Amino acid sequence: MVKSFLRSDRGNITYMYHPLDLGPAGFEKLPWYETTYFHIPLAIFFLIAFLSATWVGIIRNIVRYHSKSSQQHKPIARLAWLVAGIVSLLYLVFPIGMGLALLLNDPIELIYGVPSVMVALLWIPIVAALISILLPMFAVLAWQKKYWSSWGKLHYSIVTIATLGFIPFLDYWNLLGFRF
Repeated sequence: MVKSFLRSDRGNITYMYHPLDLGPAGFEKLPWYETTYFHIPLAIFFLIAFLSATWVGIIRNIVRYHSKSSQQHKPIARLAWLVAGIVSLLYLVFPIGMGLALLLNDPIELIYGVPSVMVALLWIPIVAALISILLPMFAVLAWQKKYWSSWGKLHYSIVTIATLGFIPFLDYWNLLGFRF
């Protein structure tokens, strides 16, 4: 079994050629931002941020709406968390829906085109990305007007960063828009 390597001009190994059982294969060294060591922790960060925003933004708002504590926060502060919760819920529904669509559809169908369920699901990140534009404005207002505690403002800022960071993440994986 013979392995060969290709070096760059600086002497760094950038390619490896290896004979596999199915024939020869070439491997290219990935930049750090394309490795699973980067994408998996990033996906976990998005998941935690979106789950927390869904909890605070939607569920807590519903509970507070039906209780007497709803008068404690200004309407714009409640709206800010509600928008963050809706965007986060959309971002959580999208990969779950895509995963289910892939599992429940016959793989042979993908040869003949993208199933209509998947095309419909591809609208979710577009809508969520458009709504995400509001989050930085709410975050600035929250810090200026001191709507919440320091932890609340920090939490909202992290959720805002996550929602905005999820857009290029989806774009990297060609899941933002209709690229098929």
